[in-house]
Amino acid sequence: MKVLHTADWHLGHKLFNQTREEEHAAVLQQIIDLIIAEEVELLLIAGDIFDQHLPPNYAQAQYYNFLKALQQTSCHTVVVVAGNHDSFNFLDSSKLLLDSFNIKVLANLPETLEEQLIEVRNPQGELQAYVAAVPFLRERELRQGQMLPYEERIKALRLAIRQHYADLATLLADKTALNIPLITTGHLYVDQGQRDGRSDYIHIGQADLFPAQDFPALFDYVALGHLHRPQKLGEQGRICYSGSILPMDFNEINYAQSVQLLEFEGRKLVQNKMKPLKLLRRLIFYKGDEQKIRAKLEKLPAQGEKVSDLLKLELEVPQFLPALEQEFRKILKGKAAELISMQQKSELNSREKTAKGPEKDLAELSPEGLFDLYLQEKGTDPKASQALQKSFGELLSWMQEQDRD
Repeated sequence: MKVLHTADWHLGHKLFNQTREEEHAAVLQQIIDLIIAEEVELLLIAGDIFDQHLPPNYAQAQYYNFLKALQQTSCHTVVVVAGNHDSFNFLDSSKLLLDSFNIKVLANLPETLEEQLIEVRNPQGELQAYVAAVPFLRERELRQGQMLPYEERIKALRLAIRQHYADLATLLADKTALNIPLITTGHLYVDQGQRDGRSDYIHIGQADLFPAQDFPALFDYVALGHLHRPQKLGEQGRICYSGSILPMDFNEINYAQSVQLLEFEGRKLVQNKMKPLKLLRRLIFYKGDEQKIRAKLEKLPAQGEKVSDLLKLELEVPQFLPALEQEFRKILKGKAAELISMQQKSELNSREKTAKGPEKDLAELSPEGLFDLYLQEKGTDPKASQALQKSFGELLSWMQEQDRD
C-alpha cells in the first residue's frame, strides 16, 4: 500500500503582501501528478491547510479543486486534520459533504475516541489500514478547564497529549493481528525536531514540546505537521515531518519543500522517501554593502518566460540613501526578480540602536517576537520581562483558541 504524507500548505499565505496563489497552484499540481505516477491510495494532510482562519476565496477554491482532482486518481481515501493556523469551524463546515467522497476531516476532537479511528478500505471494501486522526490539540479540550499555575499547566498539557495518543493506541491494540499499517497524525512540536530558533510556538511557552518517545510504539508511522523543515525523528525514522510545500518566509530559504512517499508491506514500512517539490519562484536574500548588492543584481538573469523570483535586500550603508531603492529597481527592470523588501542599515543608525539589540524586520516577526522587541525597546527589567512574556503567551494562546471557535 502506498501513502503520501503532506502538511503545512498555508493556502492564502502572503509574503510582504505578495500573493502566493500561482506558487501554490504549481506545487499542488505536482502533488496530484505524483499521486498518479506512484498510484498512491491514501493521502494524509497533517494540518495548516490554510494560513489564516478566514482564508480568501481563491485559497478555498484551491483546496476544494485539489480534493476534486483526487477523485480521478488512485487515491481512494484522504485524511485531513486541522493545524493551529486552521479554522476548526471552517474545516468542519464541509466535513459531511467531503465524507461522501471518502475524504475524512477531523478539525476538533470528537466526543469519543472511536470517532478518531478511520478505517481505510480500497474500492473493493478490503481493509487496508487504520489512521488514528489527531488534529492540533487545544489545551482546554484535553484538560477540560483545569485551573493550574503556569508551570503545572505545561506539565499537565504534555501529559494529556501523551495520554491521548496512549488511549488511541489501546483502542488499536487488537488490530495488530490484521497485519495492516497503523498510522497516526499530529500537529505539534516534537522535541527532536529542528525549528532553527523560531519562536512561533503553538502553545504557551514551549508547552507543545512533546517527547518523540512518547508516541506509542504500536504506531507504524506518525505523520506530523507544524515544523516546516522535512525531517525524520527517532531511530527508525517512523516519526516524520513532511515539511511545508512552499517556503513561508526568507528564514526558510534553505529548507527543502517536499512530501513524504511511504510504502507498506503489511505493517512493515519498506519505503519512506522525501519527494522534492519544484518551486515556481525562488526566494532570494542578498546582504552586504551597496557595491556588493549592485554586482549581484546585475548578474541576475533576464526575465524571459520565467515567473519572477522574490527578492529581499539588506544593505550596510554609511547613511540612509533615499534614492537607492529606486536605482536598484531600475537595475532589476527586465530581470527575473521582483524586489519586495529592502532595508538599509547605516552605521549611525546602528550606533543609535546598539542598546536596543539588532534591528528586526517586523513583517517577519511572530506576535511573541514583536512583544519581546517591544519590551527590549522599553528597557524592561529582565525579571519583569520574563513574567510579562509568560502572561502574554497565555493571553495569546487564549485569544487564538477563541478566534478559531
